[in-house]
Amino acid sequence: MIKRIFFVMLLFSNICFSYTTKKMEKEANNIFIPITKVTVESKLNNSITKEFVDKNVVYKLKNKVANDVIPVLMGINNVKVKGIDDFLILSGKQKDVEDIKDLIEQIDIMKKQVLVKLNIIDTSKNLFDRIGFNWKFNSNFSIIGAVSDFLAGNLSFTNLLRNSSKIFDVNIDALKEKGEIVLKSSPNILVVDGNKGMFKVTDETVLIVKGDKKENAMSREAGIILEVLPKIKQNLDTNYVEVKIKAEISNFKSRETKKQNVIETVVNVEDKKSIFIGGTTNLVTDKTISKTPILGDIPIIGSLFTYKSKANVQREVYMELEVGIV
Repeated sequence: MIKRIFFVMLLFSNICFSYTTKKMEKEANNIFIPITKVTVESKLNNSITKEFVDKNVVYKLKNKVANDVIPVLMGINNVKVKGIDDFLILSGKQKDVEDIKDLIEQIDIMKKQVLVKLNIIDTSKNLFDRIGFNWKFNSNFSIIGAVSDFLAGNLSFTNLLRNSSKIFDVNIDALKEKGEIVLKSSPNILVVDGNKGMFKVTDETVLIVKGDKKENAMSREAGIILEVLPKIKQNLDTNYVEVKIKAEISNFKSRETKKQNVIETVVNVEDKKSIFIGGTTNLVTDKTISKTPILGDIPIIGSLFTYKSKANVQREVYMELEVGIV
């Protein structure tokens, strides 16, 4: 009796396993995952030959997405290629599929990255002309230190200003103290080769727009908006970066009026080097407060000994872009 029960249970489990396996294979076929084989008959020289064809092979990309790879693989070895996200579905003869998988491994490599640094130099109007900066030197001129590194391309102009107290008898520290030169924040972004990155250094203002029945608040921003798209190139032994640049430099002439300059260009910059991409003149409001010592600090009557002034001053803004392959 026990043997009969055991035999019936064993038979039932085999039937269930067979049914489950067939159902899983059917579902797998629907989502292009199986690596099952089908027989294909072809007539060659009046004889019938049989060959096995892999129905579908799924390949997971490590670094790229399917849309980047599929156009390159189309038509190779008569292998049909489909994909979604970072998965490829290869359909064809086993040998052809294996060959194309080797090709995919060569294409699917990790992209390098480019470190992009934006230096913003804010100066008073015509500063460099007024202090007589002249970057033309004769062969007998002796240059040492940071200036030598700058002229050799090993140091950016911003770092030259930041690290030097005097350049060609020009007191840089004094210019900084007077506000003649202001080295603003230098944001950095890491961009994957061939992808877009963006810098935004802006001020925001809110405008009240009057409608028929109600007032609406509208936000506007002005400042520096820079879009970069770097592509790593190589020329002989020199690595350089081709940078597609779109720069917007704007400021508010008034609450209602916005002055805007747009620069679009493509430049080549050597690895670890920098380049100037443009500049503009901004009109800023300069507020000055001066007061008589001691008397100006006395409550209530101190305002009698305090002088406040406000004037519009023109400033020049320069942008320097540094790039480095990581």
